[in-house]
Amino acid sequence: MTYGEIISQIKTPLNKGIASNSDRLSGRYIIKIALRKRARVLKQEQEKKTLKDRFSRQRIPCMELISVPKHECECLPLKVSCSNLRRTKKKIPMPVKDFLYSITSIDGNIVYSPTEFNDYRRYSRLKPLQSKPRYFISNEYGYIIGDDDKMFISVEGVFADPLEAEQASCETPDDGDPCLDATKTNFHLISDLEDAVILLTFEEIARTFQLGKEDNLNNAKSNNLDQEQEDVSTRNV
Repeated sequence: MTYGEIISQIKTPLNKGIASNSDRLSGRYIIKIALRKRARVLKQEQEKKTLKDRFSRQRIPCMELISVPKHECECLPLKVSCSNLRRTKKKIPMPVKDFLYSITSIDGNIVYSPTEFNDYRRYSRLKPLQSKPRYFISNEYGYIIGDDDKMFISVEGVFADPLEAEQASCETPDDGDPCLDATKTNFHLISDLEDAVILLTFEEIARTFQLGKEDNLNNAKSNNLDQEQEDVSTRNV
C-alpha cells in the first residue's frame, strides 16, 4: 500500500461521516499520524518477536560519503584520525527502535561492524581487529572508519518514515521539487499490519474532530500529499 492509498483509506469513511471537518484534513496530517501508528505497531511486533520484517525492511542502495571536515572530526568524542574517517553526506533516516540491520559497501563485499565510542578504543588495541572497517552514528550521520577511499555505502533497516529512506539515495532537483512522488511511495508493511495502522489512524483523527480540534498542518506549504487529498475528495463527491 502506498502513502496515497493510506490517505484515501482514511479520507473515504471520514468524508461520509464528517465531511465538513474532513474537507479541512491535509494529506500530510494523515501521514504524520499514520507514521506514528506504524512505528508503534512495528515496535510491538518486534517486542513480541513476531515481526515479519522482510516486508518492512528497506535498503538504501546508495548513500554518498564525504571527507569529514577537520573541525568536525576534532569535536567527535571518538578520537580517530580525520584521514581515516568518512561521513555520509546526508543524515541516515531514523530507524524504528534505533536499530539498523546493516551498513555495507555497494556490492555487499564489505560489511561494516557497528561500534560505540568506548568499544572502538578497545578494538583499536587489538591487532586482529585494527584493520576491520567499522561504523558509528553521531548526530544522525553515519561515519565509516578504516575504509578511507570509499565513496558510497548501502544502508538497510526498518525506518520510521519509508519516504525519507527512499529519498536518501536521490537528489532533489534545483527547482526544489521532490525527487520522488510521495503518494506512490510504498508504506512497507504486510497487509495485516496495514489494516491495524489504518484503524488506529482513523480512530485518532475521528476522535480529534469530535473534540473540535483543527488540523494545524493544513495551512502549511502544499506538496503532492495534499494533491492526493484533493484528488480523493474529487472522487468522493
